[in-house]
Amino acid sequence: MEIDDVFLHSFLCDENFGYMANPGAKDPEYEFFIEEIKQPVSVYTRDYMVEFLEYLKSQQPSVETILYSTGQ
Repeated sequence: MEIDDVFLHSFLCDENFGYMANPGAKDPEYEFFIEEIKQPVSVYTRDYMVEFLEYLKSQQPSVETILYSTGQ
């Protein structure tokens, strides 16, 4: 299961336009700063993400969960 845009959304701030596609309806769950490129990042999680992951955890060993990302 790929996590990008399924479990969470990451938004990078463009210095010319501000946050691109920033969902102003709610505050980000996580915020951090990438020092190497001087880039702030906001991370938004999907509703019920934690509950879904807990469900998958409760189904072990009958379900093997593999999460990956194609993001950079």
